This record gives sequence, structure tokens and C-alpha cells, in this order.
Amino acid sequence: MGGRVRMDATIALANSDPMLLARGLIKGAGVVHKFGASTTVGTAFKPITTSQTYQTPKVAEALEVVSDSTDDNGTTSPLGSGALKIRVYGITLWDAGEVTEEVVLDGTTPVSMATSFLRVYRVKVIESGTYADATSVSHNSLITIRGVSVGVLWAQVTSQSGVGLGQSEVALYAVGAGKVAYMPTAEAWIEAQKAANLIFFVRDKADVVVAPYSVRQAKIIMRNVIDAVHVEPKTPYGPFIGPCDLGWMGMATSQTANIGVDFELIVYDV
Repeated sequence: MGGRVRMDATIALANSDPMLLARGLIKGAGVVHKFGASTTVGTAFKPITTSQTYQTPKVAEALEVVSDSTDDNGTTSPLGSGALKIRVYGITLWDAGEVTEEVVLDGTTPVSMATSFLRVYRVKVIESGTYADATSVSHNSLITIRGVSVGVLWAQVTSQSGVGLGQSEVALYAVGAGKVAYMPTAEAWIEAQKAANLIFFVRDKADVVVAPYSVRQAKIIMRNVIDAVHVEPKTPYGPFIGPCDLGWMGMATSQTANIGVDFELIVYDV
């Protein structure tokens, strides 16, 4: 009972002054901003990520990282002119919380990661061989995280019009054990003159890996969305109690469409 009272007090404090939360000054609480996009979503539901994939294996899997450019090389001397090192964020064990691993790139040669992951929900470029400015870019390549030996696609860091974005676009997240999340706001945008259907889903008890399994359940369903939509309920969606998966899937109502989603989570210690 005492733990619940303390959590309620933490939520009330966070709601009364969001800047305390943003500055990390509320013990046991934090903000997670997530965004994702895909430029060619067809007429079947896909995760809103650059690669239209989001792997959710029952057991952790070994991964590797590779670039499509020899410029992304932090292992040689002199260093490459592109991305040199990335940081991968995700879950390795549900009760271990967020885990990160830094990987030094070796151009088009795959680099095996030391950590096996259950979920990967964010990838960032953290070192570059170029001091970026208006005309010079940190990288202009495609960086891929995949299963070892050219396995299934997990995540990508892309470029747009020759400018590397520096991090992945993944509109999904994994809440670890001992955490609870609420979603106070979200927004989606659709390519001009197109329409799309969107689903926000949650799968509770993601650590249950034998039947009967928990169900991936829709919490928000938006049909025939045109241009953009903003979601800001009077009370946040939730609670989403870890371990759980949550995120957005979308489909074009005809042909293909560019779909993007941006959402915010407030994550508390239970």
C-alpha cells in the first residue's frame, strides 16, 4: 500500500510541474520521447519504423552491425569521414532494465555485438569523422542492425536527401519489469493526399513465452486519417505495466503512404 501511495505522489508531482520531470529532478520518474516513420507503408499493417520491422523474439538474439558505406569506419587510421560509433538501446532481460551497447563500425564489414537483445528500440550515432555544418554531414549512409550472418532486420539508421539522421526512427518501446508507463500525448502525420489507418497496441506480460500467451491489444484505433492527428486525452493512456511491448502500427488505405508517429511516455518506478 505504501508503495502505491508513493507512486501516486510521484505522478501528481510530475503532472504539476512537467519541467521537474524533463530535468530529471523527480526520483523514480522519467520521460521517453519516441518517434518513427516509414516512407512506403502499403495496405497491410506494419510497425512504424524505417524498416517496417520490429523484432520481438522470445529469447535474446545475437546481432551484428553493418553500414553500406566504407566511410563509416572507426577502426582504421585515419578514421573514416562518416559514422564511427553507434549506441544501441534495448532490453536483454526483462528484469534488467534498459541496456545499451556501443559498437565501433567497420564500414561494409559486419561487426558482431557483444550483447544479445530481446528488444531494440533506439539506435544513435555517437561519434563521427566529420564536424557537421550546413554542407558537411556526420554520415550519409544506411546503418543496419540485424541478426548475425545476414540475419533478420532489427533496426536502421538512415539518411534523407544525403543527410544522415543520426538516429533510428522506431515508434515502439519496451517497458521493463519494475516500471509502469503512461502516454500523455501522441501525434501522427500522413503523406499529402493519402489516408491511413493507425493502431496503438500494448502486449502485457511480454516475458510469458509459453502458451497461453498474453494478447497484443489495440488501445487506440484511428481509421482513414488524413494529413495529421493529435492525441492528448484529459488523462494519459495507461497504466502500461512492465514487462510489456507497446507502439504504433499503420497501413495505407490504398497504394503506399509516408506515415510518421511521435509520442511521449512518462515512465515510473513501481
